[in-house]
Amino acid sequence: MENISYRYILNRLDFKKDIFIIHGLFEYPGVYEKTAQRLSDNGYKAHLIGMQGFGNLYAAKEALDFYSVFEFLERTVSSDYVLFGSCLGAVIAASFSIKTEKKPSKLILSSPLLLDRESSYGSLGIDELNLRRDIRVKMYKDPYINKSFEKPLIKKVIKETEFILDNTDRLNMPVYVLRTPRDTLLNDQAVNKIKKCKNIKVSIIKSEDRMLFYNPLSYEQAQTELEHILSE
Repeated sequence: MENISYRYILNRLDFKKDIFIIHGLFEYPGVYEKTAQRLSDNGYKAHLIGMQGFGNLYAAKEALDFYSVFEFLERTVSSDYVLFGSCLGAVIAASFSIKTEKKPSKLILSSPLLLDRESSYGSLGIDELNLRRDIRVKMYKDPYINKSFEKPLIKKVIKETEFILDNTDRLNMPVYVLRTPRDTLLNDQAVNKIKKCKNIKVSIIKSEDRMLFYNPLSYEQAQTELEHILSE
């Protein structure tokens, strides 16, 4: 488990359900510390999963192995759990939910990084995220955030995106997508495919950028929507 960081937050023994949280491309587990605390206060056991090359797991980020996350989830998830993923974490969460026999009771995807082969990114950095200037500055100053990603990792994301879009019929659980209308990294093919799935509900978060849980201006609305989804 040297390429995975993991811990959980549990504030009461009589918890309702497990929720596993996988962070995004320009994030790390600490971004979801506040979210996990609030969920735990509301009766959930919140599991925070960190990936190789992110946060304090210093390693070559292009060497990130999605399957190590899949294997960890396969070993760790309970029989009744919710799976939440943001950005890159949403791609991993959706792909795992298709491949595993241990299906989550709900799948929640925040600003999923669904890229296609037409994506022209030779590299992907903070400046391509169409963020407010103050959020960009904050991210550049944050020592735990990776500032850019190169083509090998982007190609892995494209491959997983194609797998997900080809197998949306196997997402046979309630699926919730949180997104902003200005999300430039969620391609039209993915949006159209998502709209055709009856079990997928899209919630629009009023935000100027896709960093819903990192941006303090969008955090409260995103967190409230997450809590509403869990209560349904």
